[in-house]
Amino acid sequence: NTDKINSSLRINGIPVACKPSLKGKPGDEMYSCTLPIPSGNINALSFRIEWPVISFNSKVDEAQAALKTWPQEWPVNTQAYLRPSRFIQSGDNRYVEFVQRTTQGKLRKVPPYYAAKDLVRAAIKEHRNVDPSFVFSENSGSVRGFDVRAIRDLYRRPQFQASQSPSATDLVCDCIAVLRTAGIPARPVIGIQSGNMVQIAPQIAPRRIRFVVWGEFYLPDAGWVPFDPNLMRGTSMSHLPVQKKWDFFGTIAHLNRRAGIAYDFAPFGQGSILGFPGGWALRLSGEAFGPFEFVDVTSPLLNASGPIKP
Repeated sequence: NTDKINSSLRINGIPVACKPSLKGKPGDEMYSCTLPIPSGNINALSFRIEWPVISFNSKVDEAQAALKTWPQEWPVNTQAYLRPSRFIQSGDNRYVEFVQRTTQGKLRKVPPYYAAKDLVRAAIKEHRNVDPSFVFSENSGSVRGFDVRAIRDLYRRPQFQASQSPSATDLVCDCIAVLRTAGIPARPVIGIQSGNMVQIAPQIAPRRIRFVVWGEFYLPDAGWVPFDPNLMRGTSMSHLPVQKKWDFFGTIAHLNRRAGIAYDFAPFGQGSILGFPGGWALRLSGEAFGPFEFVDVTSPLLNASGPIKP
């Protein structure tokens, strides 16, 4: 409900009146929310934006999903998720070769649901070691944003050692890039998770709130199907045929513990990402006197008022 967006702004520790500006229309899957900042001498800036979200579990009828066929043309509102985006370089030769090798040239001879399953599994198995962290945190524990190491260039960039593993965020980006390259609309879901998913992920502390990323792909006449490649790792999906149900692919029992924030690490291509992406961007203007460093820190907040509490 966009009428219930609340925001607050502090400049140099002092509260400042502000009103967020929304762009979008009913039916849009993503709105642009802009918070204008008054000009002046700014040494410290903090802001907070709140909005209501309703989250649901997900369950897929495997037999019915397999009946969906490849469309002649994907719906208009999904076509943006066929193209490359920031940190998701679909169409790169690496992904084209990977899709060709995985499908052996028979991509369109199987239902898109089965094709998506096989491609995601192959992308997961491509990476033996994955750093379980989604975000980059400094020694103080401050979250700077999502840890995107750009898998495609991981071993070509001098700032990364060859032994450094991709992050959990990278794994999701890689799966999305593979699906887009195969001609299946797919997108990352950038969100917040309640630690009560401990029932299925014991490594997550109870009542802990943290940033997470998972994926979705579009199934004709059905909608967006969620999957979590990081939770899929280590499950029996490695040995199961695509006709069988896979844990955390389509059916995710505790998805209502998550709230989505955005479908893009750099929404709408506006502004600058400073350091690490967080699903938001900053547009700077004006003059700066002398050398300075802008350090951005973000924190997830999740307050439940429904039957499911964080």
